[in-house]
Amino acid sequence: MKIIFIALNSFRKSVRKKVFMLLFLISLVIIATSHLFAFLSVEEEVKIIKDISLAAISLFGILVALFLASSEISTELERKTVRDVLAKPVRRYEFILGKFFGVLMVVALNLLIMSTVFLVVLYTKELEVNSILWKAIYFTFLELTLVTAIATMFSSLTTGIISAAFTGFVYIVGHLTGYVGLLSKRAGTAFVKALLETFYRVLPNLEKFNIRNAVIHDIPIPAEVIFKTTLYCLEYTAIFLIVAIVVFKKKEI
Repeated sequence: MKIIFIALNSFRKSVRKKVFMLLFLISLVIIATSHLFAFLSVEEEVKIIKDISLAAISLFGILVALFLASSEISTELERKTVRDVLAKPVRRYEFILGKFFGVLMVVALNLLIMSTVFLVVLYTKELEVNSILWKAIYFTFLELTLVTAIATMFSSLTTGIISAAFTGFVYIVGHLTGYVGLLSKRAGTAFVKALLETFYRVLPNLEKFNIRNAVIHDIPIPAEVIFKTTLYCLEYTAIFLIVAIVVFKKKEI
């Protein structure tokens, strides 16, 4: 119950932030005007609308998750307002989970509205909305959930700016995991090889959530892949939240 209360309070504060409103409005404009970029054949137009819209939904969703989650806990620590919360019968793990779910609710709302605008654009262009599109939106939500957990962990460790920077780094490397693995095999020195190997094995592979190519080319996504990807997201999300809770428990406030 306390987690829900903290989550709702965090949700209300997050949706009022100017950075959320700015990113939200920019993303809606890009999605709503995506058809203006399409001036080729009908087939190319469909691909461009889907590619631009899904990319915008993912990118701005990530930015919302990154900036909100990165500052949520660190701001409370800097302003010492966390003391007022913890002075009540609220445990530290409840505080962390409440903040995480609060930001995730904002991220989910943002994703829902952006996806609705995207589907409306497809409807006005009389384009088919198939199951692969819904799967792409679901995979985007999984990625946003994981990024929110990563940002929450870093927010419990350091300041908002540094937390955002670290989260951004993990996000970028997470989408380059395949290249990192390849580079680790070709590394010249043992130190560089060990470093790249660590990144490859420890950091999540965020490319697992990118199925835009399948959407554009109407490639079916098996139920087994959906299940494994969901499990992969939940495992990494749990790991990052557990680290955040352990660190926050030992933190002097």
